[in-house]
Amino acid sequence: MDKKHFLKIIYTLSLLMIISFSCIVPRHIRKTYIGCYDGTLTGIDTILDLSGYFLANSFVPFRNGSLAKVCQFLVFYNDGMVFRSGVTIPVIPVFDDCNTYIQRQLYEAYSDRLGSGDWGLYELKDDIIKVQFVTRANPPVSPDSYIVRYKVIDRHTIQEVVGLGFEKSGYPPGVGETYSFMSVEKLPSSECWLKSEKWFWCDKKQYRQHKKTSKHRYSLFR
Repeated sequence: MDKKHFLKIIYTLSLLMIISFSCIVPRHIRKTYIGCYDGTLTGIDTILDLSGYFLANSFVPFRNGSLAKVCQFLVFYNDGMVFRSGVTIPVIPVFDDCNTYIQRQLYEAYSDRLGSGDWGLYELKDDIIKVQFVTRANPPVSPDSYIVRYKVIDRHTIQEVVGLGFEKSGYPPGVGETYSFMSVEKLPSSECWLKSEKWFWCDKKQYRQHKKTSKHRYSLFR
């Protein structure tokens, strides 16, 4: 075997290893996840309005002493799924409103499902929503997970619980952001890459059926 052919084999094997390790949700996340998905309705619609998303925004320093708006939003679904994403935008007349930006840049781009962001399951206990999100990954980084708790103030307001926010080293602590409800005409479905993961399902038969009928094919990569 010549050197060129040998190096090509090494390169191919290394690439395959990187892809295989980076596209697998780590075992410790799968084993300690807060629950599993079965599609059962949670009844969260009795305490929260689900016909839109919940938005929190704040300002941070930007270039040349100007400000940028940080828009974070959550979409809760009655089947136990929740989506979280955010954008930082310069405060300029065209996009000085988080709602305008989110609806134009995200919802129109993903007409039938939400795109880049973190998906997870939630648990509801009294007025506290506990969510465990799973992040997608870019090779060679593997997917990660973090927990956030939200307190339900009323049907249109929730607040991140201070001190019980991002329970993962390297993430900022909970800052008590208040999320306000924003109505939209149509929301994307809760179809996402997590539902293509066998470990995520309570019933493997349900998983296989979903795999057969789902129109979408997902990758862990962003």
